[in-house]
Amino acid sequence: MIIERSASLSLVTHQCSLSRLDSFHSSVLIQADPDSVIIQTWDEGGLYNNWTLIFRAQAGNSLSVYDAWLNNSVQHHFPWQYDVPLGCTQFRTDPPCDQTFRSSILSNWEASKISEVKIALYKDGVEQHHIIFNASSTNFTSWFSRDRILDSSWDDPENATLFTMEGTPTLTTTNPRRFIIYGPYRGCPADYGWMLVVDSPLDNCPTILSHTPTWPRFVYSTATTRVTWSVGGADVGYAEVLAVFVKLTSR
Repeated sequence: MIIERSASLSLVTHQCSLSRLDSFHSSVLIQADPDSVIIQTWDEGGLYNNWTLIFRAQAGNSLSVYDAWLNNSVQHHFPWQYDVPLGCTQFRTDPPCDQTFRSSILSNWEASKISEVKIALYKDGVEQHHIIFNASSTNFTSWFSRDRILDSSWDDPENATLFTMEGTPTLTTTNPRRFIIYGPYRGCPADYGWMLVVDSPLDNCPTILSHTPTWPRFVYSTATTRVTWSVGGADVGYAEVLAVFVKLTSR
């Protein structure tokens, strides 16, 4: 049986072109057309191997990740329309994307019956690291906690002493860092951790800023454990995409 995966619907002619490929497949070329929408099938609670994409941020585009996460005025819906470029739902950076994808699920967290959350970092379209959290009885910020870790590609992120989406007063004032899995914070030469988002051009830590002067920057340990940023060498990575997914218990 042939199963169609996606479609392009013309809002002018009402004609629908079906495809056996997912709209986000690497071989699919999307041409911008304000008079059409892309329709994508949902499998067992979501896209992308049973995970529903709810947030996708891109490095170096000068858009605050944390501000976008909190911005309830942005609620992208399905089917995706022209105001959400398909590049903003993919994990490579070559398809055009000029914004942060933020699903309406974020603004309806408690009503969405979310069981798990996955945060993942991508480079060249390939996942580099991830953490999966238990999302039962959480809101859209409280799930990011070491006490809720279910699984991780790192060996020991639960040992972090700073595990916070918001950051800390010192870090957010002089070094605006978010989604921190760190610590403890001991100053630039001795800082170590698993991942962080440098969410502003104001970060004054040269061991991080000197490598990638644009922002936001998704800094992570390429190893299986924490790394000291200033001496990590190849064990310090800079991801191109940060994505957050959820699993829903029902629709």
